[in-house]
Amino acid sequence: MVAMFVGLVAFFVAYLSLYMRNFSVFAGQGYFGKTDALGRRHIWSRDSLDRAVLRTVNFGQGANPRYMLLAADGTPLILFSPRMFDSVATDSLFRKLSIDVNERSEVLGRAELRREFPKAIPWWAAHPRRLGILVVVAFVVVLAAIVMLAVLNYRPALG
Repeated sequence: MVAMFVGLVAFFVAYLSLYMRNFSVFAGQGYFGKTDALGRRHIWSRDSLDRAVLRTVNFGQGANPRYMLLAADGTPLILFSPRMFDSVATDSLFRKLSIDVNERSEVLGRAELRREFPKAIPWWAAHPRRLGILVVVAFVVVLAAIVMLAVLNYRPALG
């Protein structure tokens, strides 16, 4: 149990360090894209970008600004925090893309964000309690399976 917790924490720390090291956003002549935590590049044509928005979102841990580069159907192509890059780099990105950023200053909660941009956040981010319940149930099921297997495979020592 402790080993599983330590492994989960180690995975989380490794992912965060990879994300901070590898994540980037870039643009060129007629294209833009991002590099994800594992170093994979995702590239789109400039024509697929409909709009860029900056919204302040509160997911329960305080308000954080988020840039969202959205396709015409509202699908987020790239999401990132302005804190990840300096303002000169961010301004340069939007200049290369020839797009104005639609900014609104009010803080949006999960529900308001999903109403305005239905595809902008995954279900687990919009429903953290449900995710927590799902994780606890999965943990209990795995623990019960381990106990059942131990009981079924128990053979007393012959003495």
